[in-house]
Amino acid sequence: MKLWLPTLYAIATLYDSDEEIIRSYNEELLTGGLNVGQTIYIPVSRNIKPGEITNPIRIEDGFLIHRVLKKETLFSICRRYTVDINDVLELNHEANSGIKKGNELKIPVNDVNSVVSVAPPVNFSISKWKTHQVLIGETLYGVSKKYAVKIKGILDINDGLPEGLKAGQVINIPISLDEANNKEKSSVNDVINSWKPKMKGDNPFRAEYNVALALPLYSSRLGEDKLSSKEMRIQNVALSFYRGSFLAAQKLKEDGLAMNLHVLNITDDKEEVKLLASDEKLHQIDLFIGPFQKESLARVIEIASGSDAHVVCPTPQSGKILLSNSHVSKVTPAGSTMMGEAGKYIAHLGTNPNVILVNTKWLKDKRNIQVFKREYYSNLADSTEMEKRKLSEIEVDKLTVASLKAAMSDSRENILVMPSEEKISLGTLVNILPFISEDQNLTIYLTDKWIDNDYVDASVRNRFNVHIPSSFTNNYNSEEMIEFQELYSIEYNEVIDEYSVLGHDIMLYYGRGLIDYGLDFPFYFGEMNTDDLVDLVFNFQAVGPDSGFENHGIHMLYFEDFELKEKK
Repeated sequence: MKLWLPTLYAIATLYDSDEEIIRSYNEELLTGGLNVGQTIYIPVSRNIKPGEITNPIRIEDGFLIHRVLKKETLFSICRRYTVDINDVLELNHEANSGIKKGNELKIPVNDVNSVVSVAPPVNFSISKWKTHQVLIGETLYGVSKKYAVKIKGILDINDGLPEGLKAGQVINIPISLDEANNKEKSSVNDVINSWKPKMKGDNPFRAEYNVALALPLYSSRLGEDKLSSKEMRIQNVALSFYRGSFLAAQKLKEDGLAMNLHVLNITDDKEEVKLLASDEKLHQIDLFIGPFQKESLARVIEIASGSDAHVVCPTPQSGKILLSNSHVSKVTPAGSTMMGEAGKYIAHLGTNPNVILVNTKWLKDKRNIQVFKREYYSNLADSTEMEKRKLSEIEVDKLTVASLKAAMSDSRENILVMPSEEKISLGTLVNILPFISEDQNLTIYLTDKWIDNDYVDASVRNRFNVHIPSSFTNNYNSEEMIEFQELYSIEYNEVIDEYSVLGHDIMLYYGRGLIDYGLDFPFYFGEMNTDDLVDLVFNFQAVGPDSGFENHGIHMLYFEDFELKEKK
């Protein structure tokens, strides 16, 4: 069996840890990176007993092989690997009849393709960190003094900062675990609001609207069991989302929206969700934003269906949650949706490009490829145009320098589309690109998975003008981002991140929908006010009859002069 080297991100995900924490316990990773057969230390919770981390047992044909342990369920296994249960069932048909101890299951995990030997460190006092956006003229010494930390600590969790500090750059700042816990507890207490229920009538407009932020704040665990590292990360995301939402709620109040904002602690704990569902006050909500997690989201959707409340899904989830749920909208486009929008974009280019599509057999790529082709062809003007601009398709296992050059045109712009989220396939392309000359005019389109991924070298991204459809620009130097950062910093003394931006834009968009259209706003998605949004684009489309809405709004990003820019 051929072994492939995993990424540090994949290992961190697999063991519910974090890249920076793993680097802090393995200094050789800062300079030498990962090597096949290398033993690295993975920090784990004190609650995990020696020998408990025994899975996955091996890699086979690009899948993790998991051996079922006593008392494990299919749900718990899928949750551990952060995969969709339907994907696992599709790979393991026998599991449809149940699983038992000793069964071996194929698990689809994007980047992991090798077995790495791990051992826990002796010291489990893992540091956490916060982020800091570098100001003009700021020095590493000044930053270390501002946060009362050592310069070495900053360097250790920022890969040594080989290029020094740059204005606008966001870096990690280490803080102690005790400080982090105390901060999180006070922050959570600050955002739990009381109920102010109002009765609904037949009119879509209300004197006051009840809006619920359903967030995994883990407030019921305060002062009890210590949160796991994963739960703490989820809680931090929820707090950032809340803060951005609250700033938008203040704007909405100035715009005349009378809103009772309720903050609900909804995690993936089934008992907590069940208890919450029994509260009659939940049925007085007009608009739910959240929950974040799959199981609790499904339960809230079910509850909301009985009271005609609309549910906003802010985080990436399967499109299945929209089927037969017309009262649900999904903000973050699926990867296949973004590739479909890329297909539309390329079809409408007036340059008459020669488009080459690289196909893979990987399960998760299949939908991306299908939707790209469908949207590309359906957006060409007529059958004559379809024939003239027919896709040249190459299977990834037949992708070579010769086959790519044979598919390219000498007289037209060449566009290569690889809708893959799998590293091995992309590696095939990356390995042959050095043999393509600059005068062959090749532009590459990839999925958003690779937007912040160093697997595609910066020089390659720049030389081939790599384009990526994305729901976020991550452009913290834009005028909108800078203005939001100033407001956020004044209110919270924190640096913005994508979750605070997400919370702000969702609250502002749906809140203005309530102002203009009342509870009928889903019928007016195409006309709703998008003023003052920081980064998101909203373009909702119904996924089918009597079903919900998925956001098709994307930014088309591209690399030029070693910077990520946006097509206007």
